[in-house]
Amino acid sequence: MATGTMAAAAIAAATSSLAGIAHGGMDYIPQESTFLLQKGERVLSPNQNRDLTNYLSGGGGDSGNVTVQFNVSAIDAAGMDQVLSRHKSTIYNLVRSAKRDEGVRF
Repeated sequence: MATGTMAAAAIAAATSSLAGIAHGGMDYIPQESTFLLQKGERVLSPNQNRDLTNYLSGGGGDSGNVTVQFNVSAIDAAGMDQVLSRHKSTIYNLVRSAKRDEGVRF
């Protein structure tokens, strides 16, 4: 019986320190607190929260357009194909980085 009482006291102490349950979401926590999370919920660092808030307040939409500009020296289409083949990884990474900067998974 004493074990049950101790367990109940431990649960009561743990839950009394909870600041709340934020399953509906909270965009800002004013002070350090303890919250109960559900499976699948995400916790962001203050920097991530700031970035996400700025992104969402700016519309958050994907324009679908990315412009990457660089100079290529090629004599003909075959030369252009060679340049693109040699640098395809670099081109892919530039496009992926630009899309990520727009908040798009790529």
